[in-house]
Amino acid sequence: MAIDPYTGNRFTPKRSNQKFESNANRIAYNNKKAKDFRELTKSDINPLIQNFKILLKLKEEKPDELIHYEYLKGLGFSFKHFSSLKNKGDYAIAKIFNLVLIQTEGNLFKIK
Repeated sequence: MAIDPYTGNRFTPKRSNQKFESNANRIAYNNKKAKDFRELTKSDINPLIQNFKILLKLKEEKPDELIHYEYLKGLGFSFKHFSSLKNKGDYAIAKIFNLVLIQTEGNLFKIK
């Protein structure tokens, strides 16, 4: 006998590695697990995705220009959400996925 992790029902498995009573239970279990994870992480992931989209668009439209802090804020950029952040002396280097935002001087930034 085995216990279905989704329903908690006891069942007789047809295979030695069968964990769920049915395919529908397996799919429902994994969908719920993925939904719970999305709910748990959305407050951090959504701002990261928003920041990434802003930087990607700016990189395409203004590839070599320096971007001012206030301009980024005006676009909805959040300076609280990065994949990683390093301080190099007086300047910061922030990474959002595969894009890098480098503080060059004062409130000016370069996107790489």
